[in-house]
Amino acid sequence: MKPRFLKTFVLITVIYSSLIGCSAKEEISSPQVKTEQVHKELDPKNMTQEELNTLSEEEIDVINGPENGRPIEINKTVMVGDYEVQLNHYYYTLNGIYTKSSLTGHVFSQKPSSNDEGYGVLNVKVTNHSGEEQLSTVSFDVITPNGEVKSGGISGTNIKNPFANGSSVIDGGFKEGNIVFITPKDKPSLTLRIRQIFTDNGEDAVAEIPLPVE
Repeated sequence: MKPRFLKTFVLITVIYSSLIGCSAKEEISSPQVKTEQVHKELDPKNMTQEELNTLSEEEIDVINGPENGRPIEINKTVMVGDYEVQLNHYYYTLNGIYTKSSLTGHVFSQKPSSNDEGYGVLNVKVTNHSGEEQLSTVSFDVITPNGEVKSGGISGTNIKNPFANGSSVIDGGFKEGNIVFITPKDKPSLTLRIRQIFTDNGEDAVAEIPLPVE
């Protein structure tokens, strides 16, 4: 190879190697783009049906739970007949209670028939102090300021951890869970009525407690 061509070849090789080195350095030194995790806004009013159908059971529990994850704390215990009734917390879910079909995966909302009503959810613990095993016969209702009675234990709702009333409880045993009421959407001051049905003396035992609201 002639000296002039050799010199040109070496020069081209050096320039090419330099370009490759620069490219590699730029690739190494370039900051990596971080992928930010996008959290799904769990507001059913702003979601399409297709988006609702992609929700997991855990996400549906969040939608059905208290606003901002904070229920209204009650922390009050009363005796009603043979039962110690512990009122833990209460919250509203005004957009209905959402459930997901295990067959089709379709998510839908269960709502009261009136547009002026929503659901209230009360968490309770009921302990049997009768001295023997017996059926839990404690009922829960809420009374509006105008005297209207809204029965608790609405059937068919898919609320998490429902209260199993009417089942057998041993002496000293308890049942704990959530009770669903239909309540006015304007969140008035309500009265909670707790009743033990069919006590030993044949009369119902009743306690009425003002229900705190936001």
